[in-house]
Amino acid sequence: MKITKRQAKPVYLAIDEWEKDQHISPDQAHTLRASVEIVGFDWKLLAVYSFWIAITCCVIAVGVLLADDFLMALLAKLIDTPASVLTVISAVLAALAYYGGAQRRLKHPEKRFSNEAVYFFGVLMSAVSVGFLRETAWFETFHVAFFLGLLMVVYGLVGWRLNSILIWLFGLLAFAGWSLELTQYLADANDYFLGLNVAWRLALWVALCWAVHLPRCYRPT
Repeated sequence: MKITKRQAKPVYLAIDEWEKDQHISPDQAHTLRASVEIVGFDWKLLAVYSFWIAITCCVIAVGVLLADDFLMALLAKLIDTPASVLTVISAVLAALAYYGGAQRRLKHPEKRFSNEAVYFFGVLMSAVSVGFLRETAWFETFHVAFFLGLLMVVYGLVGWRLNSILIWLFGLLAFAGWSLELTQYLADANDYFLGLNVAWRLALWVALCWAVHLPRCYRPT
C-alpha cells in the first residue's frame, strides 16, 4: 500500500493499537507494517504537468500572433527583414530543430520530455514560418484555411516520420483549425455548413478520426 508520510502516521497508530488490544498477533502487525510503503512527492509528475501547461501557453500565444495580421506585420517591421526571408529562416530553424531532436533522441532516448521540448521548438518555428509566409506578396490574398492546411501537412508528415506524439497533437490541432476555417469559408456568411454548426462539425471530424483509428486498435491477431 503506497501512502504519504502524513497518511502513514494514523495507519501505524492503528496497527499499534490493534496489536496492543490483541486483535492481531505480533506477526500480523509486522506484516501490516511491512505492507505500508511511504512515497514522497512525485516531482516527475509535476514536471510533466508543467511541461504541458507551458506548451499550452505557447500554443495560445502563437495562435494569437498568427491570427492577428497587425501583430505579424508589426513583428516583420520590427525585425526590418522581408517576410519572404523570415519565412525561409524560420523554416530552416524548424528543420534544424526537428533534425536535432531526432539525433538527440537517438543518443538519449530516456530523456523523453527534453527531447519533445526540442521538437516543440520546431513546431513553433514551423508555425512562425507559415505566419510570415502569409505576409508575403504572393500569398497575402490566400485564405487562412490554406495556411492551416499547410501546417497540417507539415506536422502530419514530420510527426509520422519522427514518431512524435507532440507533433502529431499539433497536426490534429491544425487539422481541426483547417476544417473549421474551410467549412466556414464554404458556408460564406451563414454560420451553418450543411446544416451543422461549429460544435457538430467538430463532433463529425472526431467521429471520422475514430472510425479510421478503431480498425487498427482491434485488428485481429
